[in-house]
Amino acid sequence: MHQRPLSILLMAVMGLGLVGCGGPSAGAAVPPVSTGPTSTVTIVPIRTPGTPVPGAAGPCSPDQVLTALRPLIPYSEFALSHNIIDEIHNLNVWFVDPGLDPLAVEDEIPEIVAMASRHAALLSHLIMQGSPCASTAFRGITVIVVDRDYNKWFEGQIFSADLPASPNPTDAEIELAMQAFAQGYGRSRRTASVGRPGPPDGSCTWAETQAGLASHFDPSRQNVVFYFVADDEGTSVWAQWDGPPEWDTFLTGLLNVDRELSCLYPPLDSLWAVYVDDTGLALLIVVGSGDAVRAPDPTVLVDSLQIVYPPGDSSGG
Repeated sequence: MHQRPLSILLMAVMGLGLVGCGGPSAGAAVPPVSTGPTSTVTIVPIRTPGTPVPGAAGPCSPDQVLTALRPLIPYSEFALSHNIIDEIHNLNVWFVDPGLDPLAVEDEIPEIVAMASRHAALLSHLIMQGSPCASTAFRGITVIVVDRDYNKWFEGQIFSADLPASPNPTDAEIELAMQAFAQGYGRSRRTASVGRPGPPDGSCTWAETQAGLASHFDPSRQNVVFYFVADDEGTSVWAQWDGPPEWDTFLTGLLNVDRELSCLYPPLDSLWAVYVDDTGLALLIVVGSGDAVRAPDPTVLVDSLQIVYPPGDSSGG
């Protein structure tokens, strides 16, 4: 018995997306999907599936909401996107908080995590107040807070209904919002910035890498984002872009992302790719290793990808 190449399995998953649009041809066989990986990053809906998903059209179009919200974000470096996973429409916010010290010592860490959590709550409130459509378009908000070296300090998910309704919330109301977060990460140890050597010749900063990534996608597309995080598991780049449920279109985007990441410093440990349709519905989420990204042959990455979403049976041919 042999193992099917990952490219074949990925095409099967994309085929499942096409089934939802018009159904497979008669007698078409879909190979089993290989699922992966084990990671502390979990994709868990904040509501039980079953809630109707808002459509892409109308006055509360999610992409239009993103366009309205971006000028309101008070941080110079941020990423704003949306996706639908398990029928839950979520707004995703990643931002660099200049008030977080990447060289903080152990005794300072709890205070900085609390600061990051507070800033996440304040930004979430600002977003929901910034557009009358935000709470209609999105069921919740996921916020990732990093320092200037992209070390993650806080990650959490909150219901829009758990944020203060007042445009000028009290400290007590913000404290309640902080407690309402379903916390996915809170830093408990010093960052990798401590003692890290300087970048080698020929390496790229995240700003340079992000600019290269963005150059492959039309700037008018609102739901295309890239962000970088360093946490206890290493360094990760998250890339999300939209397109039709077609293998060739997904592969083109993936290879364009891959070509920009090999020189990144600190070196990449994992690449997470989220492929969505024009409504934000997640068609495919995959993860690949940094070694595969840096391999000269791009098929090394393609055939080593692990499928995170949609879930399926981990059986080979």
